[in-house]
Amino acid sequence: MVHRAKLAMCVLILSQDTRPEIPISWGDVHDYSNDRTWATVGAVNVFLAAGTMIGAMILLKDIKQDGARLIIVSVFTFVFAAGVGLLTNARRSEVYATTAGYAAVLVVYVSGSFST
Repeated sequence: MVHRAKLAMCVLILSQDTRPEIPISWGDVHDYSNDRTWATVGAVNVFLAAGTMIGAMILLKDIKQDGARLIIVSVFTFVFAAGVGLLTNARRSEVYATTAGYAAVLVVYVSGSFST
């Protein structure tokens, strides 16, 4: 019985909103914690990184024209570089290195044979 009371007290404490009161003059503005903001940015970054890699491979698998493949590689590389540059604290050299690695993976994927 004592354990249930302690558990209930912990849940009550953790569920309380400890943020300061938001002034009425702010209207519909919401105040989010830094932890929540960083978690959201991290999730967006993971989905963007995975989406650019998987999305490019799915599109490149079915397209046989070289010009279209070059455009797809360029667009996905640009989106990847923008994501790394804007959503992380990476230095310029790190953005270049990761983008070069990403582009190299796509070029190797394009140059491979897809015929079965």
